[in-house]
Amino acid sequence: MGGGPAGLTAGLYAARSRLDVVLLEGKACGGQLMTYESVENYPGFPEGIEAPELVQRMVDQATKFGLKIVKDHALSVEIRPDKPEKTVVLKDRGIRCKSIIVATGAHARKINVEGEEKLTGKGVSYCATCDGAFFEDCMISVVGGGIRPLKKQSI
Repeated sequence: MGGGPAGLTAGLYAARSRLDVVLLEGKACGGQLMTYESVENYPGFPEGIEAPELVQRMVDQATKFGLKIVKDHALSVEIRPDKPEKTVVLKDRGIRCKSIIVATGAHARKINVEGEEKLTGKGVSYCATCDGAFFEDCMISVVGGGIRPLKKQSI
């Protein structure tokens, strides 16, 4: 579950191992990576690469080895202790499987202040590791951070 870089990588490795693999992707492959124009800190691309091109290369490589990508949302996962398989429940069907890899990624936590949307990518950033070097000689403010505690959920 999840079509960002982690989900695509997991799908690639599983498909290369000749497993029957389905990647469940909600909107479009790439995840949060698709909110960026270019990527300059990804291994193997010292000059940087446009984010959509990087995602397309990941998709092409994984599907070349047999990864099937399904654009849909999981409504629930059914796990029964008396059966070895699990069922990922979608809107109009279910996908039965032996294993599930959850790689649903992250998203930026916006604070909804005036100008935030307009200035995202032009001074407003959501990743200190990725973008910190751009602000080396600037006075900055850091708002929030850390990890939000997970809500208890049944899967």
